[in-house]
Parts: sequence; C-alpha cells; structure tokens
Amino acid sequence: MRVEHFLGSTNVTKEGELDAVLAQRGENGSNEFWMGDARDPEMTIMLSEDDVCVHYFPGNGHPGFRSVPAATTDVALAAAKAFFRNPERLPRALSWFEL
Repeated sequence: MRVEHFLGSTNVTKEGELDAVLAQRGENGSNEFWMGDARDPEMTIMLSEDDVCVHYFPGNGHPGFRSVPAATTDVALAAAKAFFRNPERLPRALSWFEL
C-alpha cells in the first residue's frame, strides 16, 4: 500500500512498516497521510499533535466519510491498520459521518 505524507512517500507491505511511517512527524508535530493504491478506496489521516481527523473515500465519486468526533491518535492508528488489512471496509475503530 502506498502512503504519501509531508515528509515523503513509502510503499508498505507489513503493519510494522505502516507503524513506522505513521509515527513520522514534522518539526511542528504534524503530518498528513494519504493511504491507498492506484485505485479506490483511500484513507487520509490529518494530525497536529493531539488533534486528529480521519477521512475515508470509498471511490466511485462518493464524497466520503469523516470521523466524528475528532479521533485520538491511537484510534486513528488502529483505523489505519484496519484499512491496511481490508481497504474495502470502513474501519470500525471510529464513528463516521457520511458526507
């Protein structure tokens, strides 16, 4: 799975590699991660220190789902791992608002 972020872009094949990428932060403690392959679905995690928002885009022109309320870092990382294992399924670690 491809993970693009403010500090670069990485192909991950194992959860441990995903953990290492998602741990990366800029000098101000923030980063944004776009996860997916060349096709839908995609997931994005935006974080700034303890403030986190997650979006899930199932594809086919759907505007997606936004995490509600704002996620914690630990819950967002659990959702990222669930997405890594099965990108076709909306991660259950979060509550979602359909846009």
